[in-house]
Amino acid sequence: MDFEHADLMPQRVARLAHERPSDPALLHVDGSVLNWADAHHDSLRWAHALERLGVKRGEPVVTVFVNSFEAFHSWMACAWLGAIDSPLNTNYKGDWL
Repeated sequence: MDFEHADLMPQRVARLAHERPSDPALLHVDGSVLNWADAHHDSLRWAHALERLGVKRGEPVVTVFVNSFEAFHSWMACAWLGAIDSPLNTNYKGDWL
């Protein structure tokens, strides 16, 4: 997973995971906290899982998540792979689908 630019979001998260691993990266409205080390580690784990499923650079990855850390990991995983995160609105019901 190489990038031409060193200051993209995946690299920023990796750098912060190294520099400030236990600092909060995300605070969820339910009160849970994700630190930089876990944000980085889990996003890489998701990227490897998507890669094993055959996701390639430039391909869309359709996801349906509520507002969650999993949605963040999926987005970051796509960023690591150069894939296109394509989230669907979880409020779509009936004819919208």
